[in-house]
Amino acid sequence: MNADWNRTEDGYAGNGVVGDTTVRVLISSYTDFDKLAHLPKGNEGQGIRCFTLDYKKKELHDEKLLSTFANPNPAFMRMENDRLYVVNERIDGNGIVSAFKVLPGGEVKLLKQLDAAGRSTCYVHKDRLSNFCLIVNYWDATVSVAKLDKDGSPVEITSVHRRSGFDYCNRHCPDRAEHLAHRQGWSHTHCVVPSPEDKFFFVPDLGEDKIHQFELNRDNGELRLVSNIQLKAGHGPRHFIFHPDGKQTPSSTPSPSE
Repeated sequence: MNADWNRTEDGYAGNGVVGDTTVRVLISSYTDFDKLAHLPKGNEGQGIRCFTLDYKKKELHDEKLLSTFANPNPAFMRMENDRLYVVNERIDGNGIVSAFKVLPGGEVKLLKQLDAAGRSTCYVHKDRLSNFCLIVNYWDATVSVAKLDKDGSPVEITSVHRRSGFDYCNRHCPDRAEHLAHRQGWSHTHCVVPSPEDKFFFVPDLGEDKIHQFELNRDNGELRLVSNIQLKAGHGPRHFIFHPDGKQTPSSTPSPSE
């Protein structure tokens, strides 16, 4: 499940009208557990729903189902002004990147969808300095770049970087049971984090115990691997952030980290 919201002083937040104590919140949910790399608890959802959060009363109210276009399993959403980018997780085929326009009333309008060039698509990041977005695919360890047109819609893949996990998936066709038994059996790229100055992009790899450092050519959308940061065996990095000082990077791992 993933949520996104943004409040502005003029009362409009891209994803809905904001009151003095309320804001609209968009929440995505898994819709088909059989297509996931992992096995969640609970019940399957419907897609992207709109809620109202009253942060004074500490209450969350369900409003409506917004879209099923990003199904199955809309996993991660990114708001950029009045554009909503959604990726979906599925191991039975390539994921997609969906671009929506968020209307003033909180509804969303689908603009365009693009093949993500990998499976179990789990993350999308819009580059702040160009018309490209970076897409991370977990299952087959693929990082791709999509060009965006003038209205923010993804129109073509300009670059694809594949780790050794891609070859392993093609040769051995592993299923979810193998993945759950051997979480680090092959490379699994997990997210993308820009450096504080937006010069580099870092991608944690759960399977390789590495953080990959990339550089994006903002003229043609080519992604170039610069270096790798090797972590301790079993570290399994999934996410990390830069400390406000721009020098330290705490990371999130599935196993205890130091």
